[in-house]
Amino acid sequence: MSVRVIERVSIGGAIARFVGMVLLAGHLLASGVVMAEGYDNPDPWEPMNRTVFQFNEGLDKYLLKPVAEGYVSGVPEPMRGLVSTFYDTSFAPADGLNLMLQGEPVRGFKQISRFLINCILGMVCLVDVADSFGIPADSTNLGTTLGKWGVGDGPYLMVPLLGPHTLRDAATIYPSSLMWAGAYVDGSDRRTALLLGLIVEKRAGLLKAEELIIGDKYSFIRDAYLQKRRYDITGEEPEDDF
Repeated sequence: MSVRVIERVSIGGAIARFVGMVLLAGHLLASGVVMAEGYDNPDPWEPMNRTVFQFNEGLDKYLLKPVAEGYVSGVPEPMRGLVSTFYDTSFAPADGLNLMLQGEPVRGFKQISRFLINCILGMVCLVDVADSFGIPADSTNLGTTLGKWGVGDGPYLMVPLLGPHTLRDAATIYPSSLMWAGAYVDGSDRRTALLLGLIVEKRAGLLKAEELIIGDKYSFIRDAYLQKRRYDITGEEPEDDF
């Protein structure tokens, strides 16, 4: 998404696009474009997905992973913790809105409160004051909201640069970006810096998780992702044999 597009987006425009996304999801569900849960082959586009996966792996190997490793080795852990809290808090309004749309108004209101508390009392969202008040992070997303509304996963899709998704979740990438608080920070340079920082912080958080991967990396990531998404939506515990 270009910074020019972000500059023209108002809160009202974000809401309008979100409503449009909901209507589109309903159309996809009705037309059968988004398959229902239990689709026999969750990865019918595997050849294409593996090609995109290899592209992403190359980009990660030569750019993202070295930068993330430099960040971890060069920045003290307490400071990285502040950065992590800042980004977690920046997603709290989106979490709150989605929880409300999922029929969880109390949980949703807590996330809105979490955002306000951390931004007002937590050194501009750098310190997790809300957690000490008994309001921990309660993360969710628009894909989960649509899933709880009955929109099926659809085929597995490896998205360039962004990694594993389902077709339903990939359709929410743009509207979800409009729900992120960082999209409304003044100045395109600041928004770009926030986005780059988010990418590095998220990649750094995955460094230790790589040690858990066994066997074919593509299949492992796909199966782990699909099982986690199933748990997010249905509460079904992930299997241990992937």
